[in-house]
Amino acid sequence: MVPIFRFLILSFFLYSCNENNIGVIHWSTSFHNLSKEIRYSDSLSDRTAWMVRYFDVTWKNNQANPTAIASLPKNLPLQSAAVFIQRQVLEKTPRSQIPQLSNQIVSLIQQMEIGHQKAKEILIDFDWGKSTKENYFELIQQLKEKLPHKNISATVRLSQFANPRMYGVPPTDRGLLMMYQTGSLNQPEKPLLWEKSEVQQYLKQSNYPISLDVAIPAFSWSIIQRKVTIKNKKNISIVFPSYLQELQTNKHFKQIEPNVFLCIQPHFFHGFFLLTDDRVKCEKVSENDLKWAMEEAKSIAKKDGIVYLYLIEEASNGHYPADWFR
Repeated sequence: MVPIFRFLILSFFLYSCNENNIGVIHWSTSFHNLSKEIRYSDSLSDRTAWMVRYFDVTWKNNQANPTAIASLPKNLPLQSAAVFIQRQVLEKTPRSQIPQLSNQIVSLIQQMEIGHQKAKEILIDFDWGKSTKENYFELIQQLKEKLPHKNISATVRLSQFANPRMYGVPPTDRGLLMMYQTGSLNQPEKPLLWEKSEVQQYLKQSNYPISLDVAIPAFSWSIIQRKVTIKNKKNISIVFPSYLQELQTNKHFKQIEPNVFLCIQPHFFHGFFLLTDDRVKCEKVSENDLKWAMEEAKSIAKKDGIVYLYLIEEASNGHYPADWFR
């Protein structure tokens, strides 16, 4: 009896440790480093879920247009596929044209999945507000009707999670809580990517009306800040990843704070032409904060939810060891 009893205890322990699924978000529409990313995801869990970005919908020439369409590899173990929608699309599309917009999105999703593994879930990534809520929720209803064999989910920002009465709750099967970007582009002196105290404030609202998966920020970025003459405001751009080590040795920069660099000579920096006095601010979540975020995310996602690490590409380069999240 003793060996059987020990076996039962061990089985219960293993089940308890793995009751939360873990996933990875591949947001890039290219897959140039796929083998390394798959090895990393396999090291996280034996049932790691994948989310990829299918395409974006942006507003151009007075109409909605698909852009950034992914070139999908075959046999990718997809759980979810995201469609990002630019805010202007639902600000400028009349309510009467929402069915047409949904038809365009559904048609492209179906084209994307010809010859590829079909995603079980379609995530709509859109930051809705008062002026766009009605159009957005109507679009979701349309997509649910036209994709009856898929689960439809929606991103939920921290502010939306904390104030469901103010923002409303998307009429989806479930949501993806984005547990990052706690700052504002209008306050460049504050951390944009992550500030634990801010996250804690948002998470005081513990019960959300729909089930949630959670995305935590296993990535870094650099914020490029440029002063402009109008009211002394700043233009903001973001580049992935942070390139901290490169900035520390680049002769075109002067380090003025631990993670802030001043451009001292105009030059191209990863697709951006920087001017003298532009600032580059590196942001990354600490190991302790990531471990804390993981525990909070597990609590929110509960047994049936997925905790996603976002971005897989940078994590798989060794910046975020897999054992941080196990």
